[in-house]
Amino acid sequence: MRKLLAVAAVAAALTAATAVPAAAAVDPGLGVAYGAALVPVNTRQSLVFTATNSDTLGAVAFTFSLNVPANVRLTDTPASTTCPGGTVTAVANTRAVTASGNLDPGQVACTVTVSVTSSVAGRYTTCAADFSNLVGLTPPATCASIRFAGGGGS
Repeated sequence: MRKLLAVAAVAAALTAATAVPAAAAVDPGLGVAYGAALVPVNTRQSLVFTATNSDTLGAVAFTFSLNVPANVRLTDTPASTTCPGGTVTAVANTRAVTASGNLDPGQVACTVTVSVTSSVAGRYTTCAADFSNLVGLTPPATCASIRFAGGGGS
């Protein structure tokens, strides 16, 4: 019996020493994606920003600004958001997008959507470094790309 208790005590000590601590909650983050990877020039395409809450699903207020790539411009399609208290400014024929909103407690994600186009053929990329005034969210972990094909340009 004493031997069995000693083995059980050693097993418990080894389990405690090798237990993996709980992972820290992921910070709320921002993702970015174009609606398609390849479209003809002068075609409208969505650019979607997704605010994703942390593992704890707490309340998060956020803002961000972005200039879409050179030769890409916003269209006259109204910008939209599913974010509570959300506002989006995206003026047609400009490159500047500003947005703000909230992730309510328990809310997993929400989106901000704008429409873009280009009259110049080429591949355009939007990455974390393109954002400014990013508050409340971590920058996108990956870049988003779109290629406008045909017409003039490269």
